[in-house]
Amino acid sequence: MLAYLGHQVVGLDVDQEKVEMLQRGELPIYEPHLDQLLQDSSSRLRWTTDYASAIPNADVIFICVGTPPLPGGQPNLAYVADAAQSIAQNLNGKLQVVVNKSTVPVGTGTGSHA
Repeated sequence: MLAYLGHQVVGLDVDQEKVEMLQRGELPIYEPHLDQLLQDSSSRLRWTTDYASAIPNADVIFICVGTPPLPGGQPNLAYVADAAQSIAQNLNGKLQVVVNKSTVPVGTGTGSHA
């Protein structure tokens, strides 16, 4: 949607197969009309697995990763922590906003929970 509204967007995923699918214009999920939005926005979208090419010039960075339940029922925050660490290693010193869109318990951002 951000690309459709005119923003330059870089989508990053650690799964090379998923990135290649998105580069071909194929979606890994179904949502009505999302395929058309993807097609209409393709000139403003770039897909990569490389944090170093995606993060340094970004103004806003969204973390949107899964938090599957652990055997005890609490969320597995390893993917959130991995993404945050990879982002932190590639920040360039300018003002950048990091938004955590992943489902995490209240207070997760106040300390080390990984």
